[in-house]
Amino acid sequence: MTTQIVRAGCILLWLTTLPALAQVIINSPTTNWTPILPASTNQADYYDDEQTGRPESDIVGNALHPAVYFQFWNGGTPSPTDGTLAFRVRVGSDRPQVNQFNSVLFIGVDGDGNGSLDIFLGADNSGSSSHIKIWDAGTGLNISPNTTTVNSPPGQIVYSQNATNFHFGPVSLTLDPPATDFDLDDDGHNDWFVSFSLPFADVVAEMSRLAGISIVETSPLRFVVATSTQQNSLNEDLNGIPKNYNGSLTWDQLGGMSHYVTVIPEPATAALLALGALLWVGRLRQRR
Repeated sequence: MTTQIVRAGCILLWLTTLPALAQVIINSPTTNWTPILPASTNQADYYDDEQTGRPESDIVGNALHPAVYFQFWNGGTPSPTDGTLAFRVRVGSDRPQVNQFNSVLFIGVDGDGNGSLDIFLGADNSGSSSHIKIWDAGTGLNISPNTTTVNSPPGQIVYSQNATNFHFGPVSLTLDPPATDFDLDDDGHNDWFVSFSLPFADVVAEMSRLAGISIVETSPLRFVVATSTQQNSLNEDLNGIPKNYNGSLTWDQLGGMSHYVTVIPEPATAALLALGALLWVGRLRQRR
């Protein structure tokens, strides 16, 4: 129980530290990042539950080692719609191709809190592609795995990957100083972090253009995190959801939707998130 409390305290510290005070450094340690926690008591994430059997697509995490993080820099200006937004996701390995990420990492964004995904942000390293992109959600309801699709229309926002906006590296004490386990799924291979960043102004613009939703730095957002072999579907791992699931259930019902997050949380919001983190760790402990 002592270890749980110490780790919960680390999560509380992350959540109550505003990540907007320094520029985003894509390969910085997790102590500079804020965990994105699951809204339910589901484990984040279940091990070896990727549909294709590719370890690098298996999102892994538990109560002590978060699976998903974000980092934000406000650009050093008073504008509420600029800056840099970054995400980091822990995966089970760098295989099948060593030292390369060869999947698509999707961050589905619910911009208005109605339970549907409005746009997707992500790193597309499928095939010969190595880009960071913003995609439009499909024309379906986008409230469940069975109703969610991803559009790749001409004119989508695409950025070339470079050392400042993309990083794929093994979990270590350098990248994750609080870590006590580097192989969460016990497959004999070190876990890895996939990290990417993009301009927040483009996220704001595309959320407005594609979904008709206005957001700013303090807007409450929720996320569904997934991996895929291709850029038009979520076909490998769904964060916080076990391998066998009912795809007709909503993201909320399945536990795949995250807690609400604001890229610059107000003090009261940060305190609530911190309290939620402690309660989440405690509930997981009770279930065990």
